[in-house]
Amino acid sequence: MCIFSVQFFYRYLVAYGSKILETLEDWRIVFWFLWPICHGLMWSIVCGFVLNQSPEANEYVRNAIFNDFDMNIDDIVFSGPYFYQTSVEGNYQLDLKSFIVVIIVWIMVIISVLTMLFFGINCYKKMGSIMTQSTNFHNLQKQLFYALLIQTIIPIVLMHIPVTCLFLFTLLEFDVGNMADI
Repeated sequence: MCIFSVQFFYRYLVAYGSKILETLEDWRIVFWFLWPICHGLMWSIVCGFVLNQSPEANEYVRNAIFNDFDMNIDDIVFSGPYFYQTSVEGNYQLDLKSFIVVIIVWIMVIISVLTMLFFGINCYKKMGSIMTQSTNFHNLQKQLFYALLIQTIIPIVLMHIPVTCLFLFTLLEFDVGNMADI
């Protein structure tokens, strides 16, 4: 989602004819890559190091992996939150680490979505008011904006909404079974 927010920012700058676009022509282009790189590093740290496999999580999913996929848990690598751990007495204990990770990931996604909404709405408004440019330029900008909008909707519908549902079902301890394979 972060890459899309950069694209919406760029489209916004083009619509407004901003001087910031000149940064794409020299060494300052590096700053355009920093936002997605920082987002990716944060995502990697959070998901790769904090949500890594643990003996408790392995035991929790061992039977499900074997029954659904006929695979041994020791033969695969997975990453994901394990919200409720069972104590030796058999009581549930909240895994605060998993909750914090999910909150951090959600904050990252929300920042990207809000950035896209802000720049997308303002770009759309500006395109509607551009009368100094030629009709062809105006139509091209509109088509590029709509293409970007469609490119953004596809991963939201096909990736983010299903993953959000899986996180929510996991949080509520609702077994989705083979629906998780879709």
